[in-house]
Amino acid sequence: MRIETLEKHLLEIQNSLVSYVTRVAKLRDSGDILATNILQFIETEKINTSLNDGLTNFANCLNTIQDYRDDHVKKLEEKAVNELSVYGESTKKAKDDLKVNSNARSKHLTDMKESKLREMVRSSSFNEVSNIFNTYELQIQRFELKKICDLKKIFLEFTKNELLFHAKSIEMLTEAYKHILSIDTDRDLQQFCHFFNFTQLSSPQREATKLQNEDQMQTLSPLRRFASEPTVN
Repeated sequence: MRIETLEKHLLEIQNSLVSYVTRVAKLRDSGDILATNILQFIETEKINTSLNDGLTNFANCLNTIQDYRDDHVKKLEEKAVNELSVYGESTKKAKDDLKVNSNARSKHLTDMKESKLREMVRSSSFNEVSNIFNTYELQIQRFELKKICDLKKIFLEFTKNELLFHAKSIEMLTEAYKHILSIDTDRDLQQFCHFFNFTQLSSPQREATKLQNEDQMQTLSPLRRFASEPTVN
């Protein structure tokens, strides 16, 4: 039956959505921990002033993004998970109501034997059966319309919240990128060498570029969507 299939898939969608929101919440918590650890490190870093300033501002941006993500989680719970949960209850109620009307419809169809059809056409029984059919069909159409409208509303809200969160996050990540870019490696190295009375590298910028190239030559991270490339036949 169509409504039973709908009920099954809605439950699967709801469970997937709950899992999605749970993971977003865990990502928020991990972001908070990362920002806290960076700030704790900065408290011990007294020599490299530009690194101190850059990472402090970066951590503050990261904290702000987690505030955005926390608000995002709350909106997903309210506008998507809870709405879908309520809709699931409505689906169960509609299924029960349709079952009652369907049973009544089947009973009257059984009673309408060919030998009594003409007699029923002339009697009020025919009007009664017609009303039951019309009520049944109207109820099905109303439920179908409600399903379409409700799912459209739920996933519009979901998409709008995703867009809002990512738009605000992009702005804050742009600020974070600028703060990291502002770290002056040459000046910080000079401060380090001056503090410990070391002889500074002859070309710190060349050494920094060499280190970056070595990092790029490292193997790809295993934390990809697929552990290995999917096989295509």
